[in-house]
Amino acid sequence: KQETALKSISIQRMQLFAAIRILAVALVAAPFTRASDSLSIELHNSIIHTAATSVESSQYSDVSVGPSSTDESFADDLQKQWKANEGLGDDVAAPYLVCDFTAGTGRSRVEHINSLCDLPDIGDHSVQNLPDRTCVNAQLLYADAKKCAAKSEFIAVVPHTAWTKISYEALTAGFGDGFNTTMPNQVAIETARYAGIICPGDSESIKTRRSEAKNALMRDFKSTEKCAATVPSVRGYMAKFGDIFTLTFENSRLKLHQKDGVFVNYECLMALVASLAEHPFVCNVEHDPPVVLFNDNARWIMQGNVGSNSNKKLPFHDAGIKGFGQTVQMSDTGLSVQSCYFYDSNGEVVRDKSATVDRSKRKVVQYYAKSDQYDDNGHGTHCAGTILGEICTGTGCTVNGVNRDGSAPEAKIAVYDIGGSGPGVSPDDADPMFVRGMSAFATVHSASWGNGDNSYQTRDRKNDKFQYDNPSFLVVFAAGNSGGSKNSGRYNIKNTSSGVAKNNLNVCATNNHEVGLGQSYTAYFSSMGPSQDGRMKPDICAPGMKISSAKNSRGRTCSSQTYSGTSMACPGVAGSALLLRQFFMEGFYPTGTKNSADSFTPTGYLIKAAILNSGRAVLGRDNDGEADMFPSTPYDESQGFGLISLIDAVYLNGESKAKVLVWDQVELENGKMWEETITIGSCDTQQTSVTMTYFDKEGAVGCSTCMTNRLDLTVMNNGQTLYPNGKTGHDTKNNVQRVRFETGNDSITVRVHAKNLITASQKFAVVVSGCVDSGSRHPAHSPGPSKISSPAPSKSISQTPTAAPTCFEDPNFAITRGFKKKQLKRTCKYFGEKKWRKKKWCNKRYRGQLISEICCVTCAPECTQQEILMKEYYARSGQTITTNLPAVINNVQQVRGTLRCTYTTNHYVSGDFILQDASGNQLYKMNFHCGGQHGTDVTKSSEVFDMPVDGVKMVSYKSSWNSGYYSDFMAICTDVNGKEIEVPLK
Repeated sequence: KQETALKSISIQRMQLFAAIRILAVALVAAPFTRASDSLSIELHNSIIHTAATSVESSQYSDVSVGPSSTDESFADDLQKQWKANEGLGDDVAAPYLVCDFTAGTGRSRVEHINSLCDLPDIGDHSVQNLPDRTCVNAQLLYADAKKCAAKSEFIAVVPHTAWTKISYEALTAGFGDGFNTTMPNQVAIETARYAGIICPGDSESIKTRRSEAKNALMRDFKSTEKCAATVPSVRGYMAKFGDIFTLTFENSRLKLHQKDGVFVNYECLMALVASLAEHPFVCNVEHDPPVVLFNDNARWIMQGNVGSNSNKKLPFHDAGIKGFGQTVQMSDTGLSVQSCYFYDSNGEVVRDKSATVDRSKRKVVQYYAKSDQYDDNGHGTHCAGTILGEICTGTGCTVNGVNRDGSAPEAKIAVYDIGGSGPGVSPDDADPMFVRGMSAFATVHSASWGNGDNSYQTRDRKNDKFQYDNPSFLVVFAAGNSGGSKNSGRYNIKNTSSGVAKNNLNVCATNNHEVGLGQSYTAYFSSMGPSQDGRMKPDICAPGMKISSAKNSRGRTCSSQTYSGTSMACPGVAGSALLLRQFFMEGFYPTGTKNSADSFTPTGYLIKAAILNSGRAVLGRDNDGEADMFPSTPYDESQGFGLISLIDAVYLNGESKAKVLVWDQVELENGKMWEETITIGSCDTQQTSVTMTYFDKEGAVGCSTCMTNRLDLTVMNNGQTLYPNGKTGHDTKNNVQRVRFETGNDSITVRVHAKNLITASQKFAVVVSGCVDSGSRHPAHSPGPSKISSPAPSKSISQTPTAAPTCFEDPNFAITRGFKKKQLKRTCKYFGEKKWRKKKWCNKRYRGQLISEICCVTCAPECTQQEILMKEYYARSGQTITTNLPAVINNVQQVRGTLRCTYTTNHYVSGDFILQDASGNQLYKMNFHCGGQHGTDVTKSSEVFDMPVDGVKMVSYKSSWNSGYYSDFMAICTDVNGKEIEVPLK
């Protein structure tokens, strides 16, 4: 008995310990457990914003077919959807949201889901990837979904209902402006346009799916009282589905569109949206607004404002970088092949749907005529001209007016004709559109169109996927023209950018030179960000106001026309991207001069990084005098990274202030870190800029946090950790990150950390500009090929400074400290009122920036106006003649002169015109030739200085080769008001 009692006690103790262990596990796990087949409405909404989970949806609680409005009704809808999916049968899959809440990273959670639920490619369908959870979309059979949900208490499997397939914003966008649910019989007029997105991998034909969807729509239209009621637009008839709506299909999209000129009650509309979304083969429903168009100084601005107003230099063109060997693809209204900017005397490429490629053609190497073979609209011809237009040679190639060559005049183009004479266009998806472009060797795509929707849509997802899978390809999109309207009187309208894919380069528009407040201000119409999920859009700006480019015509024309819009800014950036590709591929990096041994092929994300790294700050939004100037700062919803400046994107010998280092295709695994220590030398730039970009894995349509693979950029400078994009911590939303700061240390350390990846690894690019001499070239913790790059720039690189941009004083600049009691402000105007103030303040700094830069007009050196009596001087070979000037000339920006030869046949004369200071030190030298192979006995020459020259007191003439006569010299300088003054030296 005693032995039996001891055994009984032992068993009881074992059972007690087991119960304690189970309880302990349960207590530990309790805070992290999730209902296996449901999520709360709040948690679901934090994963993906939907009509079913949005708090705004409560206004439709009285509509029987409307979305959920409470946690209880949402939970009830999920259970009803489980039952509906069970009734589909054993062989019909439906869409589900699958979330893993285990500790770890996105990659480990995806592998966990795969191991339990047998979903090998689930990482391709990411919805959200955060430190505490990873969620994906999956097409599952009912039985498999139930099994997956039961595998682990840390995995939730939730069916998508009709109202979790569409966002609240997409649903209500179809109701139109001014919609008010409190008004009886509220109707939508010509605005209801939706598209049901067929789930990937669906085996049935799109025609079959259209038939199923249309039958259901006709049934639900008939059974919904608000649909079948009499409406005035159909003259008293009992309305039918076909009277008010059409259902068409294109590119895996079932398009439910309201017809023009008819009315529809919003309750009817909601019933039909629910009908379209309830099919198991429909994964998402989007608002489907019409895709519309976003209708010689711009080149100069984008290349960096080098030179002066009277002699604008194009330093990249001068260096031979004009787009040679590069091809762009453009989707637009077509192109006028007879325009002098594209005409080929050797014939045209075939213009049809064969996608024929002929690389021998001068400009147009492919013309895919999805719409037609012409550009009767003119939009496409204008955009193409901005990218790469180049006047032909020969008969009929005479320009009517000013030559309007494009940014990359030696490049070629693949045209994707997507529209006719009206404003609407019909683009294809990334595949096949970009695929056809790549068959023509295009690596940049220019798209000046969009639908005005700032949410992450199916098109954005597909564009991201294509660029992630094809990293050499860069897609450039116009942001849109919805940022302000004179007709409506509304300005500074946020959340209006479209084409907001993570990997796209989204372009805003600034004014052109001498338009409005000038090029340092965004145009009033330029769309504003951010994207609906909070990412920075637009990315970069370019001139888009009053841009002159090629004019369309079915016959030969050399004319140009002027348009405004982000449509005009986008192709300018696309052309600039071609110039940067040629720069790297012809070996201009790192020395700034061409060296084939240094050539390499850059990725699209390196080109993107260089462009974003170059951005110059925009001062505000120019509302064209109709509203006050709206302030803007870098990284905001108006300018993103600022105004593109190619001269700051890469190092060009003799032109750029800053040297540049780049790294491309750096690859990191989860949790790993790349580190580079860079030596800082001395140069003429005041800033160091570090930019990191990468092509991220595609996200889910309607995502609330769209970043899939998270990389973090930081810079260590003087013991401080600097964070990107103007933030005080890591940027968890953007795959484009820049740190810019004032140079002032011996070295900096750049770090990129793979914080949370869904994929096994992630590649990225880094661009560093400033007084950078070299990097340590030893990346820390980087697996595999840590860095693929050209050698760092040598220390012997020329330090010739970049020409200053056109001067625009900041109208809002004021120093109030110390003046408050006197009710005064230290403004640029205040400094310029007295000479002693100007002398005192212009050399000071305010918050790290020279006041002479802020007040650039006020602080400009004075130009001494004088006449200097000089005759024509004769100089023998090897002779130098020097003369003193009666007064010092300051702020000289350009010189002109004439050389007359003594020989004109087999000999030529080479000489120099030299500006010197009072001590005889050389300030500038202009070399020119005449005679012999130059074919003339008189040469007139002109040169613009990289930086204005002060203190000119002596002029020398040096004949280097043979004898010549030197005369007609003119120094051009500017006075304090920026007005050009010509000083004859005669």
